[in-house]
Amino acid sequence: MSKEKTNESGPSKMAVLTLAFSGIAIILSFLAYMKSNSHHEDSAKSSLIKSTYDEFLQLSQLQVDNHEQAHLFAVEGNYQNILNSVRILADGKDSSEIILLSLQERAVADRIFTQFEHAFYQLNHAKKFSDKSRINFLDQVLDYYTGRLLRNPRLVWFWSENGGNLQAHYEVGTKDHYKNEIDGETLKGMDGKGPFYRLE
Repeated sequence: MSKEKTNESGPSKMAVLTLAFSGIAIILSFLAYMKSNSHHEDSAKSSLIKSTYDEFLQLSQLQVDNHEQAHLFAVEGNYQNILNSVRILADGKDSSEIILLSLQERAVADRIFTQFEHAFYQLNHAKKFSDKSRINFLDQVLDYYTGRLLRNPRLVWFWSENGGNLQAHYEVGTKDHYKNEIDGETLKGMDGKGPFYRLE
């Protein structure tokens, strides 16, 4: 009789131990998940950084391979000096060579805008999954584009609807982001002639 009372008064030692071990197992599983998730996030960010800098290296190589398009890679403060150097390089070329250089100039500008759009969509993807680490990194990448490179006077003209109209090739979200980031004063400073205009 007393034995039955003891059983009814509370859980047995075995039940307590089982419950404790179950709790420990859950905690260990959670910690393992957090460690795995953290490793995955670090791996994803490392992969993103590598792929982004691979793209920047491709842009650098594009500049090396097309030195007569060096003005497209210049930030605002350096633009005029580099533009003048490119004009000297282009001086004396015949009309067919100038046409080729003009087509190459448009193609290089388009390549730069394509990488800008790629970064924009990567940022949207990171935001969709609330990946703060990737969001912070991609914010900085886009700041480089809209805060420096895309303010290049010739690139502004190539993007403009009243200029080269390359913006027509890009998605609405990309165009809206560009419009929100590039101010009116920058647009006023666009270069509609470039280095090859006087030779055409």
